[in-house]
Amino acid sequence: MTRRTGATARKRPARAWLMLALALGVACRTSGAASTDRPAAIRVEVTSHVMVRDVPRIGVNLGTWHMWGAEQLGANVLHNPGFEGVIDRAIVIVRTVLVDGFTDDDTRVARPAGFWRGAAFEVRTGASAGARGTVRDSLGAGDDGLPLYRTEGPPPALAPGDVIALTRTDDRSPPERWHVSAAVAPALDSTCPGSPGVRSLLLPVAADRPADVVAYIDAIGARAGKLLPIGGRWQLAFWSRGEGRPLDLAVRFARQGTAPFVERRLSPAAEWRRTVLEFDGRDDGPPGTLELRFKLTGEGRVWLDDVELRRLDESVGEFRPAVTAALRLLRPGYLRDWQGGQGTTLANRLADPLARRMTRSSPRLTDTFFEYGLADFLDLCRRVEAAPWIVVPTTFSDAEWTGLGAFLARNAATFREVVVEFGNENWNRLSRPTAIAHPAAHGAAAERAFRLLRQGAGPQRPLLAAVNGQFVNPSAALAFAAAAPQADLLAVAPYFLFRLPAGWSPATRLAALHPDDSRVFGALADGVRARQRELAVYEVNAHTTAGDAPPAERDPTVAGAAAGSALARRLLDAQAAGARRMCAYALAGYDMWTDDRRGFVKLWGVVRDLGATGRVRPTGLAVRLLNEAMRGDRVDARVAPASPDLSVAAYHADGQWAVVLASGRATPVQVEVAFPGDVSAAVPTRVLSLVAPDPWTTNEDGEAVRLRETTVQPIGARMVVDVPPAGLVALVPARPGADG
Repeated sequence: MTRRTGATARKRPARAWLMLALALGVACRTSGAASTDRPAAIRVEVTSHVMVRDVPRIGVNLGTWHMWGAEQLGANVLHNPGFEGVIDRAIVIVRTVLVDGFTDDDTRVARPAGFWRGAAFEVRTGASAGARGTVRDSLGAGDDGLPLYRTEGPPPALAPGDVIALTRTDDRSPPERWHVSAAVAPALDSTCPGSPGVRSLLLPVAADRPADVVAYIDAIGARAGKLLPIGGRWQLAFWSRGEGRPLDLAVRFARQGTAPFVERRLSPAAEWRRTVLEFDGRDDGPPGTLELRFKLTGEGRVWLDDVELRRLDESVGEFRPAVTAALRLLRPGYLRDWQGGQGTTLANRLADPLARRMTRSSPRLTDTFFEYGLADFLDLCRRVEAAPWIVVPTTFSDAEWTGLGAFLARNAATFREVVVEFGNENWNRLSRPTAIAHPAAHGAAAERAFRLLRQGAGPQRPLLAAVNGQFVNPSAALAFAAAAPQADLLAVAPYFLFRLPAGWSPATRLAALHPDDSRVFGALADGVRARQRELAVYEVNAHTTAGDAPPAERDPTVAGAAAGSALARRLLDAQAAGARRMCAYALAGYDMWTDDRRGFVKLWGVVRDLGATGRVRPTGLAVRLLNEAMRGDRVDARVAPASPDLSVAAYHADGQWAVVLASGRATPVQVEVAFPGDVSAAVPTRVLSLVAPDPWTTNEDGEAVRLRETTVQPIGARMVVDVPPAGLVALVPARPGADG
């Protein structure tokens, strides 16, 4: 994803002051005794009737790790630091069975002729499920135009519709994420001492032909600012050895257009040596791409291996401290590890970062991913007190599913539960290279996977198996759940506001942020209950990539205060339908291309960045507010008169009440909340509110939207609050240990 800064909508000064007064009204009315000067427009009666038991906090998708945008997650900021190869994986849906192979059923997944030569395959469904073999050769298109795979020896007994997983490891191609000159190549015969990897990088050089190895980081530039500021004490470390003289290896790390942070020349020794360069990062210049360059001149050759570039601080594990800090602020109940690709193996997910290969599942050979490791992901979950939600490729073999279960039994015992999801968006045609879209085949593959997972984990490990379905198509989503009886969860993604045309009025944009999907939620809720499953939300946010609205209209809509209230309402509505486990999308992500590729939109990070400003977007503030209120059981709250543009959620835990009010109204509304007198529980004494000058204010250029906390002294078992236009307010208990 790529990112850009957008202008906020223009506002008349008088209107801005009016909206500010309305926003501040929440705090003013509740700062002392509850308001009683006039009847409230809406009355909410909290009951003791439990709707959803034991609700966890809202989770967050940790998301994909990129080097160039806001999603720079790793403590070592370099991808592929060991110059390792690429793993390719794919799903074949058998169309035709041949005497010496089989064909796929979709031309869109074709790779070049010979691409899968030597690849391993394993049958995932049908009479030969579990059978393995080797691909002798492959064609992007056989006689019938479909991708063709010829096997070593006769293929197993297959039938049309059977699912086969392909796995190919390439350790001979140039290293992904590094830009190298033509003669530079991987060296499988030499690695540095103690390296966990299988290859290094060989730089041959002649007097008239220098060798270059370059990595580019933080490349969005002026529209976002510095998403990876180089401040504080840093360390660049690498291994090298050389043959020939004279050898001059120039090492330079700089932000383009400014003075280098590191500039050093050395002559590599004949034996492997580790070079460690520490430096103070003074990053005061303008934004620009960070560039790490190794340039070799002279006569001979040099080997490079295991490069690390990281800030020297108190970071623990694989993730930057900024990642941990942002998550601790949001307090997610779950962390989902969807990383953008499904081409990895279990061994790769467990490998040391210096040995980890790039992965790919797309026919577009440039679409590679460098993933964070599973052990480090679990460690991050522990440090931020979130339950892990792991997305596992559909391409995993029998041995990998069993091995994953055994790994989780050893390493996830401290978590209350672990969610394991079978692939990502199997229904989505964009996921076809690793997706199984037919419910029967999907169910057969998922059932086999979940059985092996639990077999490996043993009976004591609380694993929750999840399949995913398309939110807007409940019947198809429920078909996936019905075909996989071992699945505990059906997870959907209720994204909203997919299209924004130019010229819509603020009132029309606000209404579009709050679609009425109650029938969809109802159909899904009824369907999962009938199958003794639970509904879950694996991703949710605005998805406004379509339409021709300019940035001045689009960005305030998706990144303004109104978007925070809209996301909160979406989550509350899903929870009312029975979804206990829910994850917003995503922690970081500055902006995204629009569908027409003519510009960018401020999606999907709930934090603006993990370094330049650290500011939380209104969507992230909404998650933070909800996680302050959500505890215990969600109980029924009766609203009179009925208000379809106001979502109300009440919670009861440990003898305390909490209430969330999320509005989709263009006007303010006064709400009276009455708590039941027959339940011995403390009435809230704190009010958290999303405060902004108006609903379209963003945090892109300053912290204009924030959470404000005030105290309230209720009268008996009731209180009155003013909810501003598109407002979000939470009534929460006193802090532990507070007086009164």
